[in-house]
Amino acid sequence: MAEPEMFKLLLIGDSSVGKTSLLLRFADGTFQETSVSMTAVDNKVHNVTIDGKTIALQIWDTAGQERFRTITSSFYRGAHGVVVVYDMTDQASFNNVKLWMQEIHRYAFAGVSRVLVGNKFDLDDRKVVSTTMVKEYADSLGIPFLEASAKTGFNVEQIFLTIANEIYKLPTGLSKGTGGERLSLNTNQKKKCCNLCEMFGLLKHCANLGRSASSSNSSINHISLINQSQALKVLSRSINRYYSTEKDKEKVDVAEYTVDKVRNFSIIAHIDHGKTTLSTKLLSLTGTLPKNIYGSGEDSLDQSKQIKHDNRREQYLDKLQVEKERGITVKAQSCSMIYRNREDGKRYLLNLIDTPGHVDFNYEGDTKAPFKALLFDSWFDRFRGVICLINVVDGSIKKGDVIQSAASGQTYEVLDLGVMHPEQESTGELRTGQVGYITPGMKTTQEARVGDTFFKKETPVEALPGFKPAKQMVFAGVYPIDNLDYVPLKEIF
Repeated sequence: MAEPEMFKLLLIGDSSVGKTSLLLRFADGTFQETSVSMTAVDNKVHNVTIDGKTIALQIWDTAGQERFRTITSSFYRGAHGVVVVYDMTDQASFNNVKLWMQEIHRYAFAGVSRVLVGNKFDLDDRKVVSTTMVKEYADSLGIPFLEASAKTGFNVEQIFLTIANEIYKLPTGLSKGTGGERLSLNTNQKKKCCNLCEMFGLLKHCANLGRSASSSNSSINHISLINQSQALKVLSRSINRYYSTEKDKEKVDVAEYTVDKVRNFSIIAHIDHGKTTLSTKLLSLTGTLPKNIYGSGEDSLDQSKQIKHDNRREQYLDKLQVEKERGITVKAQSCSMIYRNREDGKRYLLNLIDTPGHVDFNYEGDTKAPFKALLFDSWFDRFRGVICLINVVDGSIKKGDVIQSAASGQTYEVLDLGVMHPEQESTGELRTGQVGYITPGMKTTQEARVGDTFFKKETPVEALPGFKPAKQMVFAGVYPIDNLDYVPLKEIF
């Protein structure tokens, strides 16, 4: 007997909304009255029948806490469908649905199927999230919306049948069997082209289907007329996203920006005075953000001309969940912008540096001096290791150079480097006065000490003043044994 076709599904949402309970109710027919928040990723496989055909659903239950999101982000890739869950008794969990939708847009393929689910229908007397409001939101996205109860089993099976049907009716090659990561247009082709060419090929084929019914001899996989409009919608969304992120944004050539054409600056103000919102306006003004979402030039500052888009974020540089919720800057950020001065007609590289304020970036640099750079932030990437943000004080650095830490004496090879524009853009070199990132092959962020000085191994230099070793601190995550106690615990803190 042939193996059933398999669809990969994700269950995402805030902690304690009942993702695990929904999965256990559907796959095992069980419900646990008390549960502990997930700290990793688990999956179960359960079969359903669609149009008389057996389909295997591989359902991944992902951790909802923000500190585990770097683990689960890789699981978006290859997913055919995503079930976004919120708690009907917790308004904050619904407010965060937009953030989860943004993650889907960032990590999943453009045509991934989505279903929005409100869990804990059995607690109707404690319900705070308006069904009408959620329905309007789901309709605006063009996705199904259901209310369910993992405890009683109400609508639980319908959730997964709905998402399975959504995936099943997509054109062959767009999602089924490929995980949405590539479009299989020609089963006989030996040489694969880029995804964009395949998208245009499929768009052309869809158009031909509308003009001619005789497509049985086509070497391209058949797409039914019923699915034609949906295929066009999915593909146009993919192409739009491709162009907005890759073609509209101006590339950075660091060789063009000598010291006199580089400006480093920070925005300093009291909390809640709109520093991050102002940063986003600067990014849109200079065309650094996707133009189809934020616009560009002076029109991007005009409230009446602002583009309404589901993935628009007014506080773009806020990356952490606590920053998005409370409007405070916890982690240092930097972003490089290209700006043409109307007065002299020259282009300048503007480096916006958002730091706690104790780091001095006003060094007078020399391009001919030995390389010297200030490390002012770092983070860990599970695929690339530690990524460091640096300000080049003197000299220049290129990919492949060997650098040394003044604080630890350790040496590292620069595997990649570039600028934040606004995300990482590899440039191959960084020069005096420029701010950017490097990936030095560090294994832990403990090796990247804020305030440290980097220099080339063969040309030692005096360390920049002001470095102090960081004090070790312990952070603890606290979760109630009974998830019904989550709100009281949150209020106590």
